[in-house]
Amino acid sequence: MYSKIVEREVLDAFVAFLRAKDIDTSDFEERQSAILNYGVIVSGGSVNAQSLAVGDQARATSGGARAAAANAARKTVKAAGRTTG
Repeated sequence: MYSKIVEREVLDAFVAFLRAKDIDTSDFEERQSAILNYGVIVSGGSVNAQSLAVGDQARATSGGARAAAANAARKTVKAAGRTTG
């Protein structure tokens, strides 16, 4: 927990230093939230998300043909389980 506070302070100080030198920090500031949120752990409760990606190089997609195919496959598996059971 304290490490995230230290990370935020270091990043804010870095941005302030670059601004003092008249260096554009807009791209860095956009990436700052990703840097700070890397490694965040959710424990307890629940997470409701339209799309969620977890892990290195993970990508989340929402809707579209892939989601429709996955839903159709789930329904097929459920239906097959009912007819054979």
